[in-house]
Amino acid sequence: MGRPIPLARAAAGLAALACTLTAAPRAAADDTSDAPWPQSARDIRSVHRGGHVTPSASDGEAVDGKTKASSPAFARPVTLRGDKAVLEATATIRCDIKPGLYPVYLHSPMLKRGEVWGRLRVEPDGDTAPKGCRDQQQAAATSPSGSGEESNRALIIGGGAAGLAAAGAGGFFLAKRRRRRGAEAA
Repeated sequence: MGRPIPLARAAAGLAALACTLTAAPRAAADDTSDAPWPQSARDIRSVHRGGHVTPSASDGEAVDGKTKASSPAFARPVTLRGDKAVLEATATIRCDIKPGLYPVYLHSPMLKRGEVWGRLRVEPDGDTAPKGCRDQQQAAATSPSGSGEESNRALIIGGGAAGLAAAGAGGFFLAKRRRRRGAEAA
């Protein structure tokens, strides 16, 4: 069996893992299609409020980390990332948006500004809001910060990571002091 891992290193590794898990993006479970979207400025993707779309672009029109997609229907603009051939991002559709057709813009150093890149059709939901929007509304109503369960989960993981890091640092300094006392006694 190999040498044991020092407590400080183990705590630092666990803290780094906790931070990584906190920042990990959520999967787009209700993306409407696996096909790359948009194929053209006339390509229309249908989606419901609170749903997700995955805009993707080729390396001929986008630059990794420097290209954003935006739409009045998006909750916020998204940054496209990916390998050399295809860049993509997951955008959430606003819960307060009205049904209708909305443009999507690609903001890239390689394209002209203001051109419509694709289109979204926000479909009517009937009388009730979609589950994703109901969950967001409930979380905002019960949480003073308005970010709900995800915020609480991030705080718990972050607090645990900080506690592990503090425990590891304390163990490291105790072991260092013990080694120093042992060296002085010898």
